[in-house]
Amino acid sequence: MRAFSRLVVATLAIGSTVARYNILKQLDYAPRWATAGSDRGVAPFLEKFGPIDVACTFDVVRVGLDGRAGPELTFRFADGTTLRATPDNATARFRERPAVCEYERGDATADAAMLMVANGPGYLFRLWPLFLNKLLFASEAKLRPFVWLGELPDSLTEATAPGCLSSKLARSARKGPKRRLSVSYNADAARRGDATRVSNHHVKMPAALATLAHPTVAGVYYVDLDSAAQAPFNLTGVRDAHERGFSDVAFKWTRKKGAATLRWKVMGSRFYARDTAFGRNFLVRWFENRCSFKDQYSLWHTILELAAEARCVDYRGDVWRDYDYDDARHVSPAKAGIGLQLTCARVREACPNFRYGNDGGPCRVDETPNCLDAVLHHAIPPSGDGLTNATYRTAAGRRAVLVMERVCVYDGERVRVDDARDVRRGVCAYL
Repeated sequence: MRAFSRLVVATLAIGSTVARYNILKQLDYAPRWATAGSDRGVAPFLEKFGPIDVACTFDVVRVGLDGRAGPELTFRFADGTTLRATPDNATARFRERPAVCEYERGDATADAAMLMVANGPGYLFRLWPLFLNKLLFASEAKLRPFVWLGELPDSLTEATAPGCLSSKLARSARKGPKRRLSVSYNADAARRGDATRVSNHHVKMPAALATLAHPTVAGVYYVDLDSAAQAPFNLTGVRDAHERGFSDVAFKWTRKKGAATLRWKVMGSRFYARDTAFGRNFLVRWFENRCSFKDQYSLWHTILELAAEARCVDYRGDVWRDYDYDDARHVSPAKAGIGLQLTCARVREACPNFRYGNDGGPCRVDETPNCLDAVLHHAIPPSGDGLTNATYRTAAGRRAVLVMERVCVYDGERVRVDDARDVRRGVCAYL
């Protein structure tokens, strides 16, 4: 505590990001989240975590793609310690002690954050161009960039919700090789049929809760690392979900069917959550409902479960009971049961004050909430042009190669076509 107090006083003198925080709250924030076995005043499942570092910062010391010294990040922690991370020194520290750190050069006057997650610096360097792209986008959008680094504790990689364990997905599970959670950000061989095991994709919920607990963050936009914003950046309406204030949680519904659009059919790759009881409870419930490798299976159930509690729909666990992941993903509004009919008209009629996906006005049936619309999520090919190499020199002067993933950036709306073919057609260009 004393060391952290000295750090705050020192940063006041140099006018850094930390200097503008409410010091008394900040002093409580860091020790509370660093206390192992504590619910952090947020959620019981957080008791399963060891210490979590918050109130830390990171900086891009060097981009490192010019053939000379390689990329480098520096982390500064609340106790005054620092950590240097490079591709050849991608520290494993965060596996034992997760952290959610803020970009030092961000706009600390903003009250909305943009959050990304990774299991460690190694994954940041693997998606280095995409990571830098989003830092620049967030800075122009007046969003404060945060990054969570770390894994789920082993004790939280099992599903526990009774409805999940008895779900159609669990009942139809097939035997097969289990995916190693420690490398799931770098692999892509999901065993979807195993409802009992969850991936570290679910770490986005505790990461968002830790970010919202920051004393000067009022809302957080989450976006997957394997996404990119096309330059010049389109900032139109980028903060609407946060500033208009009608929704405490917003996702983009993915199957536009006019008035029949089902507002639970969303993806977990980007969303907005506000620092309110509803916003925090949504994230807690989503994590407590964790079920299978894909976080969407529990997300759809959570949206409908909360909608039922608000008396929007008569949902009784239909998604888990009657559908596996692929069935639920592709079910049409016409074939979905009455308990799944969470449409705009239904919300307006039955629960107009429901704080999920609420635009506060008349139904604009195919107009989805702006959840960083300009940051597009792209599939990254596992080989070929989807990978690129950059050579650099290590601190010892040795030549090294950094393998990075990249995405194909399109003009206008994303086109779901094979990226390599689109490059040949001139439809998109790799970032």
